[in-house]
Amino acid sequence: MFIGAVLLLAFLSSLSWVWQGVPGINLFAVRPATVAAFPLIIFYLWKGNSSIGPVKIKVLIFLFFSFLVLCLPSYLNNYHHWSIQKVFSLYIYGFLSYYAARTYLLLYPTRIWKNFWPFACLVLVFSTVVSFYLAFGTLIPNTKISSSEGFIHNSLYSGVFEEGGKGLRHTMAIVPLIIVAMIFHNKSTPIYISMPAALICLYLVLYSFSRSAWLIFMIIIILAFKDVFKNFHKNLFKIMFVGFVCFIGFAVFVFLNPKLFDWALNLLSDRVSDDRSTSGRLWIIGHVFSDMSIGEYIFGYNRPQYYSPHNMMLDAFLQSGVFGLVVTFIFLVYVFKIFIRGFIKGGVENIQAAIFITPALIRMFTAGSGMLHLAELFGLFVAANMKSSDEPTRKENTYYGNVFKS
Repeated sequence: MFIGAVLLLAFLSSLSWVWQGVPGINLFAVRPATVAAFPLIIFYLWKGNSSIGPVKIKVLIFLFFSFLVLCLPSYLNNYHHWSIQKVFSLYIYGFLSYYAARTYLLLYPTRIWKNFWPFACLVLVFSTVVSFYLAFGTLIPNTKISSSEGFIHNSLYSGVFEEGGKGLRHTMAIVPLIIVAMIFHNKSTPIYISMPAALICLYLVLYSFSRSAWLIFMIIIILAFKDVFKNFHKNLFKIMFVGFVCFIGFAVFVFLNPKLFDWALNLLSDRVSDDRSTSGRLWIIGHVFSDMSIGEYIFGYNRPQYYSPHNMMLDAFLQSGVFGLVVTFIFLVYVFKIFIRGFIKGGVENIQAAIFITPALIRMFTAGSGMLHLAELFGLFVAANMKSSDEPTRKENTYYGNVFKS
């Protein structure tokens, strides 16, 4: 089990290094986490229950059908929104993230993981900070810049990023959120580790200037407070209480010293009110919908596309028409059902699952490429493999259902 914990740590530590790729492989984007996932799969197949039941067969059939639907326009249309390589990369990422999530849940109840997690948490935070620093060139914002566009172009792209890779910062911003989700899931984490780690993750999320990441963080905090009040846990209460005190103290300090933070408040306000990313959705609604032929409604938009819808369902609609829209809608309903079960019903496992799946849910509506990446998919599959709080306990089930060997 210790080997599995080390392999899982290697995978999670490499999630934020999305700007690093293996040259010479063009079939799909090969990231460090992609490479790290394969020994993790071998470990799971060795230690976990790899049998496939009827439900999983249905899921696999649905995924294969979805793949065919999303790839069909590559053969029928002259212009397609997603290439076969891009669609294939999504399913490769899904396959790898699925087994990484199952491995995490295999390790989670063990004593080895409980002892290993505090160290793993520190390593994850350190690796993520380093990746942000190398990618952005700095982690100290330029106080002379007062517009969000100026901040993004002058601060964030001083490292390895260029204009064409700006979407990677949104993907990187998901990783600190997954770390926060794991901190809340591993409630026995010592507060002297969990609190600084959570605050560092919050800073990285703010620094990324990803509004979707900001929204995800707020939802996670709301769910964590719900968990504290409905399912009291001493250590989680300490984390939330200290975090709340720090927030109030910082808010008072900002109120008493407004001139020190005018630039930051103006910057955040400018970013929140920036509506340029909505141009893709407006283009789809105002131009594409009104000008599509019957064939394009059925098989996808067969013309040059100038904007990204920043929405998985609209992306799939451009790609494969009504068939792609239906496929992604079914997927969205599945994700939303897990989220709403935790947000409305509560229960320890339900809330934890909702926290893990929130990044995937929000990014389905905001991702520029319309695709989920490894970090979001990892959180999604952790949530999907958790046992629901209202699911009746069966004799043959473990804590996470009948998925692991005893």
